[in-house]
Amino acid sequence: MAPCAQPASSLIGPFLWNGRSTGHLQGHGGGRSPLQNFVRAHLPGFLAEFEDEHGGRCLPQYVIQEFEALLECGDPAFGQMAQTAAHLVDRVFPDVDVRQWVLTVPKPLRLAMAMNAELCREVTRAHLRAVSASYKRRGQVTLDRQQQQGQGDLEAAAPSVPEPPVRLDIGAVNSTQRFESSLGLNVHPHTLYLDGVYVTRSAFESPVFLRADPSTSAEVERVHTGAIARIRRVLKRDSLDPIALGLPLRKDDAPPLGVRGRGRR
Repeated sequence: MAPCAQPASSLIGPFLWNGRSTGHLQGHGGGRSPLQNFVRAHLPGFLAEFEDEHGGRCLPQYVIQEFEALLECGDPAFGQMAQTAAHLVDRVFPDVDVRQWVLTVPKPLRLAMAMNAELCREVTRAHLRAVSASYKRRGQVTLDRQQQQGQGDLEAAAPSVPEPPVRLDIGAVNSTQRFESSLGLNVHPHTLYLDGVYVTRSAFESPVFLRADPSTSAEVERVHTGAIARIRRVLKRDSLDPIALGLPLRKDDAPPLGVRGRGRR
């Protein structure tokens, strides 16, 4: 997979981690970050001091692996995510294209999600539903186009027969990261999607994978808008103020408390 691309929007929304699976994952590249340089300089001394203070007992292996991922990739969150993605692509997913979507939210909402596990799940679910709806829309368009082409080839041979309804399903695995490269709190889900849909034509047939049409800028913006709308509904259902949590103001929103009742003098 390719490194993380620039976000498609400066607002809250799902950002496309551009690139298709090649079976190999690359780090961010570029120079070393200050945090990476600091850990590289002090990690050996820290490990030795820990062993001395704990009677020769070492740090847990998973902690050491996180430090090694930081030194290799420059970003602990990216290192963990990259290892998970490599395992899924190489050993779990079928041999199809894979695309990653990342949801970033305003800082006030990040804090609320960090302190409320149920809210974090609901916001993530809203994001996943918006992306999944996009795959099903594009899958239906591709399926309709194929059916029209097939009917055109058979028109002279036999009268057209309506196609039975089909079922479209998506495949995805989500992982929620809680920190950014500077170890600051930043709750954000990474979701790996099979880049297409599974088509099931009847209960007696196995699902067949249908590759999705490429995402256009308009479609990404539609997913972005849909995710915002779904997240707003989640917040309002929980009696939370979307504006106070950093979401953009809409025309039908009440103005923030600080500006209510103000008029021109």
